Amino acid sequence: GTVSMTHYYHADAAQLIEAGDRHVLGHARAARMHNNYSDQIAHVWSDDGTLLLTSTQVAYYKEGSRGRRCPAGAGKPPVSEGSAEQLA
Repeated sequence: GTVSMTHYYHADAAQLIEAGDRHVLGHARAARMHNNYSDQIAHVWSDDGTLLLTSTQVAYYKEGSRGRRCPAGAGKPPVSEGSAEQLA
């Protein structure tokens, strides 16, 4: 569950009205998952490339029924394509 969540609006009212009900692009990522907590950051852009919102969240998660805390590799830096770690 969410421990804390904060939204930072970068767009003014006119930009939000201009974005209207068109599609937006969202990107979210977790930097670390540890001791049943994770931090997350998300960005939302309008279809014309205007950054509308940044959001941060700290969340608590319970261990799964199989004892797994999070997906394999979660919280690790991304691996470039074709690296030895990815091919293993």
